[in-house]
Amino acid sequence: MSNEGPVLVVGGTGMLGGKVISALQANGKQVRALVRPGSDTAGLQRGGVEVVRGDMMDPESLLRSMQGADAVITTAAGYTRHRKGDTAAIDITGNANLADAASRAGVRRFVLTSILTCDQTPGVPHFWHKRLAEDRLEQLQVPFVALRPAPSWTRSPGSAVTRSRSDG
Repeated sequence: MSNEGPVLVVGGTGMLGGKVISALQANGKQVRALVRPGSDTAGLQRGGVEVVRGDMMDPESLLRSMQGADAVITTAAGYTRHRKGDTAAIDITGNANLADAASRAGVRRFVLTSILTCDQTPGVPHFWHKRLAEDRLEQLQVPFVALRPAPSWTRSPGSAVTRSRSDG
């Protein structure tokens, strides 16, 4: 990722997203966070993060949030039900909307937090929804990396693989 534009973090108000933002800033990156209306952004703003309001279910808000961004990193997940309105639709339609917006905006790199064995588990909805997101990025030819850590409940250090598509 270059320093040409900010890195958009989707899910930046969550635990993992917050860690991603901290790591990006520690490496001198400009960070923009996509947050839902009503989210508390005081900490992000104090930390110098550019905050944009939007929703994964609102494709136009995603496209606006990506304008000028060099890369997108998403840690968002609806299956967690951390907030009212979190549903599998975020994992299915919301991730498809993110991929579509990244394609339309010409984002140079997309990083998807996926999960190990998502390509082997159609019977596990959250896992399979990650596979669908990876497939959508591939279909749209968005340069992407899907990080596939082991599920947190397995505590398997080093159990991660990646899937990617690059332009060269």
